Amino acid sequence: MSTASPNWVESNMDKPSRSGNKRSWMQVPGDWRRKFDTRVYPIIWDDELGYGRLLPRPTAAEIEASYQLEAYYTHAWHQPGDLRETGLFRWLVAWAWRFDKSVYISADWLAQYKPEKSLNILDIGAGNGRLMTHMRSAGHTVTGIEPDPDARTIAQSSDLKIYAGTAESYPAELQQERFDVIFMIHVLEHCVDPDAAVQNAAGLLNPGGILVIETPNNEALGAKMAGRCWRWLDVPRHLNFFTRSGLEMLIGRADVKVENCEFRGYSRQFKREWVGNEQIIWKLFSDRMGTKISPYPSGWRSLRLLLRSFWRRPEMKYDSVRVISRKK
Repeated sequence: MSTASPNWVESNMDKPSRSGNKRSWMQVPGDWRRKFDTRVYPIIWDDELGYGRLLPRPTAAEIEASYQLEAYYTHAWHQPGDLRETGLFRWLVAWAWRFDKSVYISADWLAQYKPEKSLNILDIGAGNGRLMTHMRSAGHTVTGIEPDPDARTIAQSSDLKIYAGTAESYPAELQQERFDVIFMIHVLEHCVDPDAAVQNAAGLLNPGGILVIETPNNEALGAKMAGRCWRWLDVPRHLNFFTRSGLEMLIGRADVKVENCEFRGYSRQFKREWVGNEQIIWKLFSDRMGTKISPYPSGWRSLRLLLRSFWRRPEMKYDSVRVISRKK
């Protein structure tokens, strides 16, 4: 990957360019979580496949290094509490909550797709095991796969069965096992080969089993307003960038049938913590590029987002998209 140039020119950064079905989407000036990483990360949009990809792909060593952070959400069981909302942010969150119809994953939610009382569940990219713990408490048998050793240690401390591995490369212990439900929650955006990840997951399902995949929703207005400062962009840990149509297209190439699409993540986009992260990114990237790269992430910009988004269709409103499919 190239080293960031001190002479950024915004018009050249986002000047459209095409090669076949691929076009330059954006270039991200480094990793905001690791301020010493000032490499330029180009994201290419593939119109045929319907999603964006970080190209060139990072090496295995670079991917591993990108997760070596003091604070990453899978590295602790108890997450830091949100900043207390005050002033304009308190008002924004309260109003956004009124229009927030997010669909959350739970054992009760799962019962509408698989009503059996005891299911064999695999959580790929299980992180610290939070979802596994919830499903186990509902009476299901749970297994996890997680590449991050710090996250696995936390999960194992709760006596969860979790293996080292990735969505593209499963541990040998699971090769012959089959599952009723497979979760991939905010995993596919991290995969070097998302096609292989979905194909592998479909191959581990029992007939009639369901595959649940959720990713950031890059079609959201919040993403478009924030651009390369969007909190959910998170390059270089995120390698793939989906919309609803792109995610459904990718999943549709596997041996499963798409049954439903759901969304979540609206009111949290107006929290001080979310906007504060985007302010940090904006300042860092603007300094590197020598120009203001987008409207400053403020409460007033969030107000504009609220007024533009609360009545929009889900694809434009929510920060995450979830596709539920069933084994044929």
